[in-house]
Amino acid sequence: MATPGHGQAQAKPRSRLAKDGPDEISEKDTDACLEFLTYIRGPIPWMIGFAVVLSGVVAQRQGFCIILLLLVAGAGVSVSVSVSEERHARLATMSPAPAAISAGPPSWR
Repeated sequence: MATPGHGQAQAKPRSRLAKDGPDEISEKDTDACLEFLTYIRGPIPWMIGFAVVLSGVVAQRQGFCIILLLLVAGAGVSVSVSVSEERHARLATMSPAPAAISAGPPSWR
């Protein structure tokens, strides 16, 4: 398969840019409260939430407080892990890795 050595003409990329827009992934701003509530989804948080409601119905205040604390703490841990992952991903894309230093003779460098 033969390919021309001169690349694409400038008109084609410009027309694609005008038609499709730039290649980029836009960041979505989300509300912090709604994002926090997404961490309380799933079977285990739902069971803990149900236990909180039952404790409240039977007026067992101590159990209610402990279970509610566990539910909020679990969501808090999930949020902190997510924030840490986002920060590490952002740092990984910010700058290239430092230049490697060869341990061999100068001719390798």
